[in-house]
Parts: sequence; C-alpha cells; structure tokens
Amino acid sequence: MSAIRPGLLVALAPLLLQFATDASAGSCIGGDCPKLTSSPVGAGYWAWPRKKLSAASDIAAACRSPAFVANDGSYITVDFTARAPQRLLEQGSCQFDAERQTERCDQIVRGDGGYRHGVLTISYATDEDGALKASVKGEAVDGPKKGERVAFDMYPVRCPDTVVLEAMRSFFSK
Repeated sequence: MSAIRPGLLVALAPLLLQFATDASAGSCIGGDCPKLTSSPVGAGYWAWPRKKLSAASDIAAACRSPAFVANDGSYITVDFTARAPQRLLEQGSCQFDAERQTERCDQIVRGDGGYRHGVLTISYATDEDGALKASVKGEAVDGPKKGERVAFDMYPVRCPDTVVLEAMRSFFSK
C-alpha cells in the first residue's frame, strides 16, 4: 500500500484529469456491439450504483462517493458524505483484456475488520436505453471471507467534475 496520504491523492485528482486522455470506447445498443479495445471506464470520476441513474440529482448524490480512475487503470474510491466513518473506501488497479472482453480489478477494500483483498472480473454491455451495464463477479482472496464469491450488476456513470469538486470543497471547508 502506498505511503501517500489519501487526502493528497484526492487533492491532486483534478490536476491529473487535466492531462488525462479518455480511453472510453464507443457505446452500442443490444448484442450487436463491436469488440471493445479498451475499458469503457476511462480516466475521471465515476460512481458505481447498482441501479440505473438518470436524474441529475441522483447522479450528484452518487458522486459524493466517487472513484477516481487514472489513465493506467488504478483507482481510489473516497466518501465525502457526512455519515462516512472513513474517507478512503478502496483502492485498486484494473486491466482490460480486449481478447476476453473483460476487465480484471485487484482491489484492497477497507472495512470494519481492516483491509481485505479481492479480485473482480467485469464484463460491460450497453442496455437498450444507452446505460452502461457492468456485470461483476468478485472473490475475496484473504480474510474471514476468503473464497466467498459474489455476482451483481452495476451501472457506472461518469461524474461531472464540477459535482465532485464541489463535494471536495464542502468536505474540506468543514
């Protein structure tokens, strides 16, 4: 785990975005999708709700706990909500496999019992309404839940920079 303070990473995120290139793949509808050459989740701030969001207010609320994704696929997830007992929720690194059309993420999740390591395998599709859908399969690789497997769907949404920056400002002004 890095010796860099999480707050420093969050503070530097807006600067990193200025130099980021978007690796997003184009979207498609239904099953006639061209093969992805890179992850549809490019550099920037992302929320990962388990239900589709379309209203700006719902997206803004979800973006108070954003993941900052860097160009190299590494990420941190932070929580700027008042109820958060801790601010750094998880960190990890994801690599997209164009041949298999999946993304593998190795992650460290901070929970009540300390840190846990896990592996996620994600397949992406675009629903008919245009929403990006991530079908996630995960496995705990250590700790009391070692070997436990989960599967669920999420609907990643790109967070507007202004929403995340306002959440940061309100958090640091308290």
